[in-house]
Amino acid sequence: MDAAFGRPLSPTFDPYASSLHYPIVSNVIPYVELTGYVGANPKLQAVASKKLVAGLLAVESGQEAVIRGRLYEYALASRVQRIKFGGNVLAGDEYSVEYTRTPEEILGVVYCCGNESITGGFYPKGADGRIAKSHLQHC
Repeated sequence: MDAAFGRPLSPTFDPYASSLHYPIVSNVIPYVELTGYVGANPKLQAVASKKLVAGLLAVESGQEAVIRGRLYEYALASRVQRIKFGGNVLAGDEYSVEYTRTPEEILGVVYCCGNESITGGFYPKGADGRIAKSHLQHC
């Protein structure tokens, strides 16, 4: 969490400290999946694969909207205005298009270290997919 803010948080962020913290943390994996789908879409060849990713994007976007709506209900509006540095409550580029992440970047996020070759975070023993295993073999 410190890396996300670019500085150490004091006190440190505890996902179980409040009913507000847990929804923030529970959103990490779906959000990273969403950016991964956007990043993978141009590389897909088969129509069926593109259709699947489009459907997954729709579901993930809906889940993202629900979680963000719930967080806003927790009276984040005033807090967001105090820490806001630009943009709005939606994550996206200047055209409001979702950011993209490569499979390697996704592994770095879910491993909580920024490196796809060093396991940890949500997957202390490493993810079990082909891409993840291909990076771990080189360690």
